[in-house]
Amino acid sequence: MSLHRSKLSLALVVAVALTGCAASVSRPTATTAQARIAAPAATSKLFVVLVPGADLPKTDANWEALREEWQTSLASAAAAQQVDVALLPREPQTIAPSTVLARVTVNDYRYVSQAKRYGLGVMAGNAYMDLDVEFFSAPGKQSIGTRKFSTSSSAWQGVFSAMTPKQVEAVASEIVKEVAQK
Repeated sequence: MSLHRSKLSLALVVAVALTGCAASVSRPTATTAQARIAAPAATSKLFVVLVPGADLPKTDANWEALREEWQTSLASAAAAQQVDVALLPREPQTIAPSTVLARVTVNDYRYVSQAKRYGLGVMAGNAYMDLDVEFFSAPGKQSIGTRKFSTSSSAWQGVFSAMTPKQVEAVASEIVKEVAQK
């Protein structure tokens, strides 16, 4: 009987370990004035522009991988909130009515893929992102709010910790929720 319980316990531990850790997003506590982004009620489209911070080299080898993660994660988050979304290569001069623009400034990040974490374990290091997001609406590209987001992983979480793909997914979901107001 104890052998059966041992096998069951081992199976439970393996199942929990394989589920991985969800990414946690840190953001400053919102004041009453910041409780919601004042997005237009009829918002039908969200445009997101990913901008490297001043200290980030524009030729970083992981920048395109990070952009691809954003594209995938934004599409998934937008579908869940029933909002149309597009990741733009540069900021538009004007934005159409019923549209919100989110300028995501990447102040700092370290891209670590799940494959790298599985292959190198804790030697792969920690993934993190530090982002500032400013939201604009039409007409006139008026600023309607800002948010600061940060994520990080920890070697203590093991090989299944939230690496860059899960972190981007979590932040993209937060950004879309701000605009969707659901």
